[in-house]
Amino acid sequence: MAITATINKWGNSRSLRIPKSVADQMGLELGYRVTLTPNRKGLLIQKKRQRRDYKLSSLLRHCTTANPHRQQITGNVGREILDEVLGKVRAIIDSDDPVAELES
Repeated sequence: MAITATINKWGNSRSLRIPKSVADQMGLELGYRVTLTPNRKGLLIQKKRQRRDYKLSSLLRHCTTANPHRQQITGNVGREILDEVLGKVRAIIDSDDPVAELES
């Protein structure tokens, strides 16, 4: 469906009105951002993906005992990794040849 539109002046820029029927068909709402890409055939106008704002409370609302997380968060999560790294750092510090220890 081809529709003819007119380029107008808006301040120092140019503007193009998008008819409501086209905006509705494309799902364009007021405030939506679009990308404009010039090409050989004309100007390609595409909807930018809208960033969703998540709130922790709304995400946690979906977490129930019927669908628990695969890993439960406890105070010790990550402690194993930290202990492993600290162990390697201590081994390097205590080593007679720290460079060789780093390479191993």
